[in-house]
Amino acid sequence: MNKPDIAVRALGDDDAEAMARFFAATWGSAGTGADVIAERDRQADINPYQPGTRMPAWGMVQDGEVIGYVTAFPNRFRVGDTESCAPWITGFMVREEYRNGPVGYSVLKQAARETQAAGALTVMPASFRLFAAVGFKDLGALPDCLALLDPAGILRRMDPDALELSPSPWLRRLLKVAAWPPVAAVCGAGLGCARRLWLLAVRPGGAARCEVRDDAGAASREVLDRIWERCRRELHATVVRSGAFVRWRYIEQHAAQDYRALTAWQDEQPLGYAIVKPPAAAGDPRLNGIRIAVVSDLLYPPSAPQVGDALLEAAERLARRLGAHALMVSPSHRSPRALLRRRACVERPGRVHFLVKGGESFESVPEDLSAWWIMRGDAHSDTTF
Repeated sequence: MNKPDIAVRALGDDDAEAMARFFAATWGSAGTGADVIAERDRQADINPYQPGTRMPAWGMVQDGEVIGYVTAFPNRFRVGDTESCAPWITGFMVREEYRNGPVGYSVLKQAARETQAAGALTVMPASFRLFAAVGFKDLGALPDCLALLDPAGILRRMDPDALELSPSPWLRRLLKVAAWPPVAAVCGAGLGCARRLWLLAVRPGGAARCEVRDDAGAASREVLDRIWERCRRELHATVVRSGAFVRWRYIEQHAAQDYRALTAWQDEQPLGYAIVKPPAAAGDPRLNGIRIAVVSDLLYPPSAPQVGDALLEAAERLARRLGAHALMVSPSHRSPRALLRRRACVERPGRVHFLVKGGESFESVPEDLSAWWIMRGDAHSDTTF
């Protein structure tokens, strides 16, 4: 029997058909090799940092078939006063029949070898150990903070069986009772009223309130650059949130309904922005139809918490208009987390872990997650709950 021909390497156009078959087997994609090449060219054309440059992909190829795969998205980190290219490592997958073996480690090791600084946001526990084995530091999970916009609607959908929950018998009975529409309406109204009264009591005073505009035209590259320039010196470790990056990530390659941009202004000066991902129209089937909008990105000066509070308040109003039962925000930094607690949001442990390696690009990187300004949408993780 001949030994299989195995190589771990960067993938190119000659591997396009094999990549198309891999995508079909792992993600159900229906594209061809020509589609793979066209998409890689399209992404190169809109690369926010190096227009025309393709982002790399690596794989383990066995007898002409891709059996393990990972790619990277454009990104830059700023740590202290140093900015450097640090792509997001993403799309990591191994064909089912080759899992629990050396394939995943080998592919990630190749990606780590060919990048200096890099980051990853991932929900797969098995991948945490693999990333750590190739030099990444796991800084922990981004917290999931939920603003309950329609408590009654959520309670009506709290079916333990549909949500695949395994509560104690008494809690199961309690959830069944709470889901009964008359009880859900009364309890939901009470919870909503209590939260509104609390928000009135803790509304920031002193500093003038800013105006928040729900207008994609207001989130021009120039405006976003001005916000970034205002904020970056207050952030010790963060994604470089330049106008080029934000518009590439959320606006220029998406339909208008995919993301909504909010900008905060005072005296005609832009102070911050929030990017909101609307809920799916039918709700999330994994959550029994609960509709969750997501603040995919948020930026404001930590020294001006009233700006962050105004953006979060506007994001809640927008999410309600879009029919969301809840709004999720997953910030790593201590400033928005404090604001969200003050806004009576429910904080629960998240599933999305942030992993980073500094390589030779940075002398050191903070190992305290709350020192970083990372958001769920930074590496396309705003659809994973």
